[in-house]
Amino acid sequence: MIVGNTPTILPDLDLDPPLPPDLAGWEGKLIVLFLGNLLADRGLLEAVEAVARARQAVPEIAFAIVGDGREQQRLAGRIAALEAGEFVRLLGWKGESDHAAYYRHASIGILPFLDTEHINITLANKLFDYMAAALPVVASDARPMRRVLTETGAGILVPPGDIAALAGALVELARNPGRRRQLGARGRWAVEHEYAWAEDRRRLLAAVARAGGRR
Repeated sequence: MIVGNTPTILPDLDLDPPLPPDLAGWEGKLIVLFLGNLLADRGLLEAVEAVARARQAVPEIAFAIVGDGREQQRLAGRIAALEAGEFVRLLGWKGESDHAAYYRHASIGILPFLDTEHINITLANKLFDYMAAALPVVASDARPMRRVLTETGAGILVPPGDIAALAGALVELARNPGRRRQLGARGRWAVEHEYAWAEDRRRLLAAVARAGGRR
């Protein structure tokens, strides 16, 4: 692969924005963040249950879901059924310029995708955004995410749809701030030096130059 689905390093990620108003009351919480489309294959119903389980061991965990989509009503129903409104918030769609504040105040980035054909052949750009923001990642063990997280050591992989394993990974990171910092630093380094548009551009231009030289 020459060109990937990778981000630029946004200067906003190095700023210190205030806590977004819709996270008020969560000061001091350990915030797990999902940012993306709310679709059935994203595994968010399972993630809500995993966070509820993880809170039994680490009560300060909270779950911020930023985005919208077809699963929003089902998610709201699951949150209500679990009486999880105290620690799970559906925050709706946010413009890209607002994302940095959520990254800044999160402790873990989560990609709990299910095992589908689409998930196994695509790579979520939010994985690289989490890494760029120095967030440790908890992701489903789908092929594309396995490749990146194995290469970088920037996160923990769990079996898709496995609520217990997902809860366990969240508890492990919640209890170990040093581990969170280590994984986050690895992710940021990888985006700065390997998984970034500047690097993709260099590879693409080099490939074009090599192809031109073979004529």
